[in-house]
Amino acid sequence: QNEDHAETHGYSSDDGYDDERDCDYNCNQFQGTRSRSSSKPLPELALSEDETKWRLLIPKVHFPIPDIFLCVVLFTAATVYWNLDEEYGIEVIGYIPTGLPSAAWPLAVAQTQTWTWIEWRPLIWPGILLAMVTYVMSLSVAKHFGREYEYEVDADQEMLALGVGSFVGSCFGAYVCTGNLTRSAILAQLGVKTLLASLVGALMVMMSLLWFTVLFERIPNTILAAVVLVALRSLMSHTMEAKRLWRVGRRKDALIWWSTFVSVTVFSIEIGLGVGLAVVVLLKLYKNYGKFKKSVVLRIKQSVAWQRLMLMLGLQSPLFTTRGRGLYVGDDEDDY
Repeated sequence: QNEDHAETHGYSSDDGYDDERDCDYNCNQFQGTRSRSSSKPLPELALSEDETKWRLLIPKVHFPIPDIFLCVVLFTAATVYWNLDEEYGIEVIGYIPTGLPSAAWPLAVAQTQTWTWIEWRPLIWPGILLAMVTYVMSLSVAKHFGREYEYEVDADQEMLALGVGSFVGSCFGAYVCTGNLTRSAILAQLGVKTLLASLVGALMVMMSLLWFTVLFERIPNTILAAVVLVALRSLMSHTMEAKRLWRVGRRKDALIWWSTFVSVTVFSIEIGLGVGLAVVVLLKLYKNYGKFKKSVVLRIKQSVAWQRLMLMLGLQSPLFTTRGRGLYVGDDEDDY
């Protein structure tokens, strides 16, 4: 058989053909036939005995397992069963008031009292900072997950949604709306794809506030902290983003990243946001330094001579909405 096989494939037994070579050839032919006839890979024969046993014990699950939800339920049940909060002093959420807040006009207090400019003035600057911080936080979270899951983010729609949500929520005593980083990370980890999850979450919150608040009073705070840390695990990988930007040559972006990060970490979000915006403006001005343009802005009527009235400075940069193209003064269109 070996000789017939050798003659069929163009070599003789005198060329060093032996049983070992035939075995290698047959094995290669079998693997090639298996790879062409089936798309499934060959079984891994190099697995250890213990690893093979573990794979046989783990069932094949065709749906995502809510591991975060199961951990919260199990540890809450353990806290209630063994009375861990009272016996060992484990901190829990505690009392949660039952019921939904009643709707009321946000300025109901202002209608019963006379508010002057002195009383309104302290609220203006914190309101501006709060609007800027909430919008930047929401937009940054949306853009982060937009890059990760490859979809476009409309900044105008984000601002409109935040404004409407904050306006309606103020009638019920709610906080200012914003895109929460931890909640978004948890939803992304659970595989949420549409806005239906927000509707289901809102209904669950309403039902919980009406009837099931007692079930949440014994949840340990350590479990909530663990849920937040697990959800933020994927986002912590972006802490090395500045190093990557520096290596690829985007050093200005790295400078903006580090200045904002250090300012937020050391001081506060408001100061960090202001420092980041200031660095962006300074870098834009430095980039366009020496590119200022002068424009002659006035021509004397009935004269061909141009006279310099003022010096207009313009920057060819997207930082400004308009560019200095010159200002012309005259009585009618013929004077231009």
